[in-house]
Order: sequence, then structure tokens, then C-alpha cells
Amino acid sequence: MSTVSTFGAFSMAQLGIYAAQKAMQVTGNNITNVNTAGYTRQQLELESLVVGGTDRYASKWDVKVGNGVMTSGVSQMRDPYLDIRYRTEMSNVGMAQTKWNGLKDISAVLDEVAKGDSEDPGKGIVEAAFNDFIQQMQSLTTDGAGKDEYDTLVRKAAETLVSELRTYAEKLEQVWNNHQTAMVQDVDTVNKLLTKIQDLNVEIRKSDIHGGNALELRDQRNMFIDELSQYIRINVSYVDEDIGDGHTVEKLIIKMDGGDPKSPNKNATLINGRFATQLELAKVPEMEADGVTPKKDAEGNIIYTDEIDPHFDITLKAPTDPKGDVMLIRDKTQPNGNIPFTDVPAEDIKLLDNDLYGGLQARRELLTEEGEYTSADEIANVDPNAATKRGIPYYQNMLDAFAKKLADTLNEANQVPNHSADMLYQKNDDGQFVDLNGDVIVIDGYKKNADGNYVDVQGNEILFDATAGAYTVDGVVIKDAEGKPVTKEEDALKLKGSPKFYKGELDNTDPDNPVWKPTAEEANPVLHRYYQGGVLFSSDGNGSNPEGITAKNISVSLDWANGTTRVLQTQKEVDPDHPQSTINDNLRHMVSLLTEKEHNYAPGDIPAGADSPSADTPFFTGTFQDMMTKMASTLATDEHTTEASLINYVSSVNDIYNDRDSVSGVDLNDEAVAMMQYNKSYSAACRLLTTLDEMLEKLINGTAL
Repeated sequence: MSTVSTFGAFSMAQLGIYAAQKAMQVTGNNITNVNTAGYTRQQLELESLVVGGTDRYASKWDVKVGNGVMTSGVSQMRDPYLDIRYRTEMSNVGMAQTKWNGLKDISAVLDEVAKGDSEDPGKGIVEAAFNDFIQQMQSLTTDGAGKDEYDTLVRKAAETLVSELRTYAEKLEQVWNNHQTAMVQDVDTVNKLLTKIQDLNVEIRKSDIHGGNALELRDQRNMFIDELSQYIRINVSYVDEDIGDGHTVEKLIIKMDGGDPKSPNKNATLINGRFATQLELAKVPEMEADGVTPKKDAEGNIIYTDEIDPHFDITLKAPTDPKGDVMLIRDKTQPNGNIPFTDVPAEDIKLLDNDLYGGLQARRELLTEEGEYTSADEIANVDPNAATKRGIPYYQNMLDAFAKKLADTLNEANQVPNHSADMLYQKNDDGQFVDLNGDVIVIDGYKKNADGNYVDVQGNEILFDATAGAYTVDGVVIKDAEGKPVTKEEDALKLKGSPKFYKGELDNTDPDNPVWKPTAEEANPVLHRYYQGGVLFSSDGNGSNPEGITAKNISVSLDWANGTTRVLQTQKEVDPDHPQSTINDNLRHMVSLLTEKEHNYAPGDIPAGADSPSADTPFFTGTFQDMMTKMASTLATDEHTTEASLINYVSSVNDIYNDRDSVSGVDLNDEAVAMMQYNKSYSAACRLLTTLDEMLEKLINGTAL
């Protein structure tokens, strides 16, 4: 005969009421958090209560029935697979978004798609300045040859052009500085996220040990993990941590999942339970007086400045717990007695160039990548794909290459070649070359020593040996190209003297220190009465130095600015009686150079590309304006490609987010249905309690009648 517990049925109804109440409470919590960022929909975990064992007077005909429902806990509705996909796509979004923002910043500076007119203000500024410079050069050629006012107009146009180039260079430098600041902030943000996740891990662990679920803390942690995935591609996993006595708690582990699958740092640890790493940007070390040896403290550690290393190398510090204790890792290469491993402290890890992937790596590449200007060492030992990556330095180098090519081309064209030196230098009224003091320079002699004897470059006397019947140097007979002894003094001096450098007049006032006056080539070319060619562009507006010109320092030379130098009309000798000649062959040549289509640009044209594997190989050939177009089109292509990738990544991440939200997000319609369902369950459980009461009342009070 089946046994029925009189009050067991009441307990069943009571459990049903309790379960319905708890379910209603969970539903209410979901509804009130519908707008809470990062909140994950919760659900009540229910289990059927079955009492174990067999009744003492059990019958084989008895039917076992459950004893009600038990609430075993509250859980979150999450799909781990969707979390993995979402965080992977977020690292793609972070990479593309950061790169695109950087390219837009560069584009805001190098916007040369227009012509600099009022219809497109702020665009095509250099294009407009360059066109005006060409126009003024053409006017000088056709109408103003030999006229000072036209040369002034050309100089003013040149001043405007170089001013705009300097402005571009300064703005690009500011863009770089802004992204350097952003890089420091990004690293700081990542470190704060790692610390927050670490702190939450500690709190969640405590809650798990005491039987709690800490669902809200897990929501916060998931939000921080999602944010972290924008900066660094990560691999998130959960394992059971043994806390003793047969009990385990969940432990979160986050590892890097970088861009280089072959890197030894691919799975470097970021978070391991209560242990977390920190990222550290490399600093520039202080140097000794030799400029090469780093300074060290008393303990032998390198002393660093506060300046960030230009390569932006990043080190992962050894993971530590909140107390600062370093995490131990198992090293199976060091046996410990009968145990096949030894626990050793974790060490710092210096990340390689491609270990990171995400917003942080995109920022590094914006700050460091030089495209074709990348050194051979960088390509061979750091990143084999570096020559195809273009960051802010690449466009700075392109602008420098344009400025240097323009300056070098026009400076060279504005000077007469050395073989025409006899018509360039200052002469007196007798037609003799003179130095700056007006003293006559003897240009037909060879170097002599204090004794008045001719000498060669090394100072050895050139003497005639009567016995040999030829001229000798230090006893050795001088021979010509055919191997015949030289018997003429003039021939001996040409072979063994140094007329190019040592021409001049010996000043033997001090016999112990003979001084040679400079040659015509070393005299003062800019003071010739009829020749006004020279350096047009300089690396400093306060001088006329054509060396080291960049877009940041290019200036109109001081000589051109003060009128000592002018745009050279011709390389022919000008009639002294008609110095303002209309001859303009050199002007036409310079105008043709401005539109010349065969200007070659190679990485080695500027110091930044001197170590490139293709330093001497032109990567572009065209006019000066074509070079600016090349720069703008390359930037536009990079920007368009990155934008297209970003759109695809955002679309993908939105789809995954919607899929994830359909599982984890709160849907008011679903909650309303659940609320009605639990209301009915509650009512049914209450009705069951009432019915049981009526049954017992009938059993007790009605069966005796």
C-alpha cells in the first residue's frame, strides 16, 4: 500500500509557491535592468526534488512521485562561442578604427585634392602655391628677365610655397605628437582594465568560496573584457581552481592572441585568476658623455629618462597579485626531486613587433611605420612586411623628399658649373682675379715650399735630376702616361702638382708658417659684378646653407632674400656694359625643370631612407606636382582600404552583438510572458495548497460520520 505523508503534500505546494516567487523575483530583476549597460539576462535554476531511500513498508505496486521543486541557483544566459567571436571581431574593429582615425588626421593635413581656391578652402594649398610659383617664373622668363621687380615676385611666391611646406610639416609633427600622447593613454587604459579585471577576479573568487554567484560582478568583468579586446586580441578561458578539501572555484585566464602565430609570445599571460600583468612602454636611456654608453646606477641598472622610445617597444611585466607577489609558473626543465617540475617566478616579456593586434598595434604602426623608407635591418630582423606599412613617418619622409628634390634641383640650376669658374669670380679693373681684400690672386702657379721649390701634394720637392735627364720626386723619376721620363717642368708640375687646390700665391711673411692665398674658386663668387647666381633655398632662413633641407626647415636663402643672389638668367658671360640682359636660357631651363616629368624619387634621397634595401631604386618618377599627387593618392588609397575594412568589421560585430544580445539581453516581451507563466504557477501552487487543505479537512472531519 502506498504511503502518503500528510504534510509532505503541503511541502510540495510550499516549494512550488517559493519557486514561483523566486522566478518572479528574477523576472523583475531582469525587467528593472533592461537598460543597464552590460547586464546579462538571468534565469532561475530549478530541479525536481526526489527524496532518496525506500519506505519501510513499501509495496512493489507503489508509484514513486517526486516531492516538489527546488531552486538550485540563479545563472546568466550567455553563449561562450558568441563571446569569443565578438571579442575577436572587436580587436579587428579596434585595429581598423584606430588606423582609419590616424589616416584621417594625416589627410586633414595633406589634402591636395583641390586647387586651393575659395570653393575648397583649406584644400590644395601647396598645389596653389606651387602653381603660383610656376606662373611667376614664367612671367620672369617672358616679360621680366633682368628686372628686379619680377625676381622679387618669384621670391615672394617661393616664400609662400616653402612656408606652406613648413606648415604641412609642422602639422604632421603635431599629428604624430597627438598620437604619441594617445599611445601613452591607450597603454594606461589597458593597464587600468587589467587591474579592474584582476580586482573583480578576487571579489568573484571570494564570493564563489562562500557560495555566492556574483552575477553582477561577472557582468562588470565581461564589460571590461569586451573593452580590452578592442586594444589587444585576447583568448579568454575559464578553468576550475582547486581551493582544497575537494572544492573548486572558477578561475578566469586571459592570454594574448597576437598577429604573429609563430611568435614565442603568442600566448603570453595577461590575466591568471588573481594575477595580472601591466604593459610598460620603453623609455630612452640616459647616455654617458660618449653618447653611446647608457648610464647605470650603483646596482648596474640602466637609468632611463622620461622620454618614450621612438620604436614604442612594449614590455609585459611579470604577473603579480594585489599584494605584489610574482606569479609562479611550472618549469618542467628543472626537476625538483621526484616532482617533474619546479615552480619559478614569471619574468618580464619584451613583446616583438607583431605580437600585438588591435587598437594598440595600429597606434604603434601609425607612429613608426615608414613604408619604402624602412631600413634593411628592420625588414630582416623585426618585420618582413614593414616596407608595405605606412604610418605618419612615411608621409613625413615623402614631404621631406619633395622639399629636398625641389630645393636641390633649383639650387643646382641656379649656379654655373665649375668649368665656367673663370667668368664667375671677382676681378679688378685690369681683369685680374682678386680675393676679398682686393689682392691679386696668382692662378697660374703651383704649390711651393718655404725654400721656393715646387712640391707635390704630399710636400715632396719636384726637382730636375741632371744625371737622369728628367724631373724626379724624392729621387724617383716622374714618368708620363706612356712610361717615358718627363723632361719638361710644366709637364712634371701638371702630373705631380695640384693646380686645382694649390693654385695661388705663397704668402711667405712667416717662413715657419707659409700661407697660400685662396684660388679664384675659393675667393668670393657672389660678389662678381655681373653674376648673381647661387643658392635659392636653404635649410635656414638666416643663412644660405643648401645641406640638410627638409620640409620642416626649407627656407628662401638669406642671399636671395637680401638680393645678393637672384634667379640666374643665363649661364653665359654677360656683357659688363649691359648687365640687365634679356638673355633667359637658364630661366627657360628652370621653368622646364618645374614641369619636368622625369624627376626620380628614391628612399635614399633623404637620410631617413639611406639604409633602405632599395635606397637607390626610384619608387616614383614624375613632376613635382605628380609627387604631391602620388602622396595624396597613396594616402587616399590607404584611407579607403582601411575604411572598407572597418565597415565590414563593424557590420560583422553588429551582427554578432545582435546574436549575443538575443541570448544575453533582456527582452521585455519574453519577460512579460515569463511573468504571466510564473503568476499562473504561483496561483496553481496556492490552489494546490487549498485543495490539499480541503482534502485533509474532509479526511479528518468527514470520514467519521
